[in-house]
Amino acid sequence: MKGLPTNNQPSTFDAKDDFHAILDELREKEGDYLVDEFIKIFSNRIPTDITHLIESRKNSNFRELKQKAHFLSTTLVTLKFTHGRLLASEIENAVDSEDTTRALKLTDQFIEYLNKALNTIS
Repeated sequence: MKGLPTNNQPSTFDAKDDFHAILDELREKEGDYLVDEFIKIFSNRIPTDITHLIESRKNSNFRELKQKAHFLSTTLVTLKFTHGRLLASEIENAVDSEDTTRALKLTDQFIEYLNKALNTIS
């Protein structure tokens, strides 16, 4: 995955999703109603997902971290939030390779990313 570190490398991924630009592009292609529905669903669901990620991280429940990251990937793909989808994928990879330190670090980044997305588009 280009941009995201692998194994135990520090995170140097500096590309960010421009949430407003992405949503504006989606509005042009899909229309206001559909994008507004996506935003409503995202805004209603993501706080609970963040809480679950925090709890799973606190308990070092890597199976749940992987499941939640995978689950959120579909939402992030739908919204074309590429960086978030890459983070979710890297969490899954870190858990699969039993790199728990990396999985926890990526989860922290993912939680930060989701909070930023939520605060930006809500």
